[in-house]
Amino acid sequence: MCRTKIRELGINDTYLEVYVDVSLQVNVIIPFISEPIKVANTVKIGDLFIQGKVPQYYHGGGGNGQFAPVIMPPEEEDDE
Repeated sequence: MCRTKIRELGINDTYLEVYVDVSLQVNVIIPFISEPIKVANTVKIGDLFIQGKVPQYYHGGGGNGQFAPVIMPPEEEDDE
């Protein structure tokens, strides 16, 4: 079975980890006793850091019912 773990970092960054669950059965041999034992482990097979674009404005996502102010980007002036 394959699993992923996603963590949000900062405003627009994400860290993704991919895991595989491995289980097997082994025989343990001790004098006069032979028993199968099940061994299970989770193995990390990779990770990825995804960096998003930085927003022009970040309201914080407070969710307290207040609206975010409207911020207009500065107009570019043409050099003549």
